[in-house]
Amino acid sequence: MNNLEKKVLQAFPLARGELWLSGAIFKQLGRSDDPQSHLELCQEMGMTLVSLPTGPPPSLTLDHRYFSPEEISTAAKSNLFVVITVSGPFQRLVDRRGLAIVLAEVGRDSEELRSALSTEAKCLSSLIEEALKCGADAVVIAEDIAYDSATFFSPSTFRDLLRPLHQQLVEGIHQLSGQAYFHSDGNISRLLDDIVSIGFEGLSLQEEAFDLKAVKERIGDSLILLAGLDRDIISAKVLSEEKKDQYIQKIRFLAQGKGLVICSSSGLSSVQEVTRVRQLYELAEEAVLQSNVRGQSFHARSRKEANQSQ
Repeated sequence: MNNLEKKVLQAFPLARGELWLSGAIFKQLGRSDDPQSHLELCQEMGMTLVSLPTGPPPSLTLDHRYFSPEEISTAAKSNLFVVITVSGPFQRLVDRRGLAIVLAEVGRDSEELRSALSTEAKCLSSLIEEALKCGADAVVIAEDIAYDSATFFSPSTFRDLLRPLHQQLVEGIHQLSGQAYFHSDGNISRLLDDIVSIGFEGLSLQEEAFDLKAVKERIGDSLILLAGLDRDIISAKVLSEEKKDQYIQKIRFLAQGKGLVICSSSGLSSVQEVTRVRQLYELAEEAVLQSNVRGQSFHARSRKEANQSQ
């Protein structure tokens, strides 16, 4: 068992967490949108990980906040598995220049584009290193590189432009005893094998663009999935018995092998969604316990504790 595997404990039948929690949730609850409130809400919901978006906020307006290194250090003192979520090199460049402009540059395969992506990757590497040294346990690299039906570019373009950058980032994360996860919206089926081969421990995918059962069968037990909560079930006014049954069967299947972190791909944006997700957590827990399937659960430990367990 390597150092990364030692940080994954079988504390609960299923791990639970969200990559993004909207500031509107804390406003509706009458709480401050600060690290302590995020930790408290995650613990109240029975989550086993807390995600802290990190880095310079993108140019577009998003309804979630970004966390500083000092705030990551505060979160690392909790009993939660601490994940930082960062935009990948391509996404950072898109946030600066716009998708249409960047895709046009990809088509021209300009040296300036390669240089710009490399610069973004270097800045990201420094950001990740600082966060891991502040006590973060894992990094989610978010790269939106696909439409609902297909990727923005061919697998060969991904291998040429982005794969080497991600390989370096993942290797750097592993050298600092962190875990690496990949997130993307859209249908990245054509790139899935390449992404898996880079060395990520887990995947967060937009469920509406994928057949997650097919993805699970394709990747086997090699990776953890951060999935299970699609927008339809989170936003449904009423959970019918049919919806409940479909959800339970899905969770039972996805929780096999290395397992599952029950998670949406887009985060939560209201107290109503928080309430629904609590309900879905309970259904999932019952389903997995009844089927005697053990999923992956996370528990954050300090570097000292991790070293003592070796």
